[in-house]
Amino acid sequence: MSMIDIKHACTFTGHRPEKMNASEADVKAWLEKEIKNAIDAGYTDFITGMQRGVDLWAAEILLRLKNEGQNVRIIAAVAFEGMNKGWDDYWMQLYLETRRTAFEDHIISNYPGKAAFIQRNEWMVDHASRLIAVYTGAVGIKKTRFVLAAALIADVVGMIVSVIVRKNVLGIKRERGCFWGHFFLSRFCEFFVKNFTLKK
Repeated sequence: MSMIDIKHACTFTGHRPEKMNASEADVKAWLEKEIKNAIDAGYTDFITGMQRGVDLWAAEILLRLKNEGQNVRIIAAVAFEGMNKGWDDYWMQLYLETRRTAFEDHIISNYPGKAAFIQRNEWMVDHASRLIAVYTGAVGIKKTRFVLAAALIADVVGMIVSVIVRKNVLGIKRERGCFWGHFFLSRFCEFFVKNFTLKK
């Protein structure tokens, strides 16, 4: 049974490093600032999706802050065993260290593939009340002041809305057979938001 304090739990979203239109140093600096803001606001539990990029950079920062005495608990949300296959040494070591030192280590699915990542995303949304999002250009927005808003609108809200629709409107439970329905519904929501709310 999970001991996550949902009311004081924060999670992350963002692209993999090769898809970012920003330097690693800039992303890490912004992440650390937002993590410290969350800590100052009383957040103690931080859920990382364990993917290369924002997820593991956040974990790296949290590991350091924890070693410096900050009251933080790291929760690893692993989509499936083996999701780190083929990674280089830097990411592999960070992945393994995060899992080794995590307050909780959750394997979300026994079935590798895209559906497992969607299930992981849903699990993170269900277990957190705050989101730190890093977005650097996938919908063509370049000004830094729009970074967080773009992430929330284009890449996160669609997924969250689909979760709400599934649970409250369609009454769909957490069954493996529903994941592909969730996938297509979330893609539709994201398409709608990107094409009808982000026009210049």
